[in-house]
Amino acid sequence: MATFDNAIPKTHPENSSLRKTLRECDGDACTCLKEKIEEIANSNKGPGSPKGLATRFAEQVQKGAQPPGTTSWANHQNEIARQQKNLQDHIDEYDQSGCPNGQLPSGVRQLASRPLPTQADWDANNVPMQGIDPTPAYWVGGAAVAGYVGYKVIRAIGVSFFTSPVGGAVSLALP
Repeated sequence: MATFDNAIPKTHPENSSLRKTLRECDGDACTCLKEKIEEIANSNKGPGSPKGLATRFAEQVQKGAQPPGTTSWANHQNEIARQQKNLQDHIDEYDQSGCPNGQLPSGVRQLASRPLPTQADWDANNVPMQGIDPTPAYWVGGAAVAGYVGYKVIRAIGVSFFTSPVGGAVSLALP
């Protein structure tokens, strides 16, 4: 079992997350590395911890996720790649520190090297719009609602002017 007197990693000294893991370790470095590897791979977003890689992979292709080619897709792809590198750096440090084999959580090594999600992965959970832009339908629907509400308000003002405020309020209730 490894214990660190300083926060300089054996494998990736440029990785600030790895340095922080070692710097904040109060006990056995192997235990600290193992816990951080578990967090990077499988964390459910909570106070002070980002989403784990498993969650990010699932969210990237889940039904309703932003499709490839969008800014959101690109941002998520970059974050997945960044977290994969961080996970691999922690695994490398764990291995190089003489930590026991077979002690890491199941699947973390595969998660560190898993290919980024693709269009095909996204398509498997989402029905592509096939070139149909839904934006015009939203504008037409929104304009129709706004027009109807405007008509109701103008009618209520007109009725209030010729009858009474109660008559105006009643006219709002009628279609």
